Amino acid sequence: MVNLCRTLLKVSIRSFLAVILFFFLSTTCIYFVYAAPGKVNEYFYVGKAYVTSMLGDPDVSISTDYPDPGTYLPVNFTQGENLPCPERLLSMKGPMEVNMSEISMEAVVAKHLDIQLGGHWKPQDCKPRWKVAILIPFRKRQEQLPILLDHLTPMLQRQRLQFAYYVIEQTGSQPFNRGMLFNVGFQEAMKDLNWDCVIFHDVDHLPENDRNYYGCGQMPRHFVHALDKYKYKLPYDKFFGGVTGLTTEQYREINGFPNAYWGWGGEDDDLMNRLIYAGLGFTRPEAEIGRYTSIPHHHVGEKQFLGRWQLLRYSKERQYVEGLNNLHYSRPANVSYSKLYTNVSVDLHPIPLLNCRGWWCGGNTMKKLPGILTLKNPKDIHIP
Repeated sequence: MVNLCRTLLKVSIRSFLAVILFFFLSTTCIYFVYAAPGKVNEYFYVGKAYVTSMLGDPDVSISTDYPDPGTYLPVNFTQGENLPCPERLLSMKGPMEVNMSEISMEAVVAKHLDIQLGGHWKPQDCKPRWKVAILIPFRKRQEQLPILLDHLTPMLQRQRLQFAYYVIEQTGSQPFNRGMLFNVGFQEAMKDLNWDCVIFHDVDHLPENDRNYYGCGQMPRHFVHALDKYKYKLPYDKFFGGVTGLTTEQYREINGFPNAYWGWGGEDDDLMNRLIYAGLGFTRPEAEIGRYTSIPHHHVGEKQFLGRWQLLRYSKERQYVEGLNNLHYSRPANVSYSKLYTNVSVDLHPIPLLNCRGWWCGGNTMKKLPGILTLKNPKDIHIP
């Protein structure tokens, strides 16, 4: 009897420890996959980069659009106020120092007194070849924004571009929606000026080379060829995240970003699909020119959007019913003007699809796609 009790006790202790271990492993897995997906993806892509380099599988390299420095014009060269600014100047020296030390916005303002209200700047010694709107999606990254503006501004000035910064800030309690923020930013920026192109720029991406030209001539363009946290490799061939650019005509042609991705991941892959389905190619700079450093952040990232694979599966069907043409948000948006940028604050909510005829978009016989509300009557729309 005593031996039996001892045996049962041992089994109970082992079972208890097994349950504790299983609970620990499962909760850890759920945390990293759902609450901190950036770390999981970083580890995954770093591992993939190592395997890729070992196997010798080349990255996608589309363009080699910068010749040797001998073709660059002298530092003090000017064509006159009424002539187009050159695209290549020796003042664009290539590799830049990347300083990720925290800096106050007031200190950045003091360093860039030539920036006009709302973040506008244009060269005075020549006619800007391109007018470029820089859209930055934003939520709770106060320590990163001044670092980006301080680093990027001198580069764009050396490139002699007319530009302005638009920080599109999501308020409210909904999960972060990067794609919809870009659509809102595009609509608001076009009210300011007839921009030639738009660059969609994550707040934590710092270019390492000022010859990574942010003009509009090579668009659609993916400016990030190599990111430090991925060991300066592309995570995958069709990676289209971080910093991308399209002309305003191209952006309208593909119907902008999708609005249905709530949380981390998927919207940049969907944008790539939209380019493919519209018959548009894209370019990248050379690997040494398209290098970026990622600013670390000190808070938990956005939650992972677990429904993105289902949405990506039907990118083609959704492209022209979901994007710029069904964008709804509170208007007029809360727009304020600081010295270095224009801030657009907006509270986002899911947007219904109207007149959707495909079974993929939801209905009585099919589970609705995540992130999308499907309504048949336009009167049912609720605009927050």
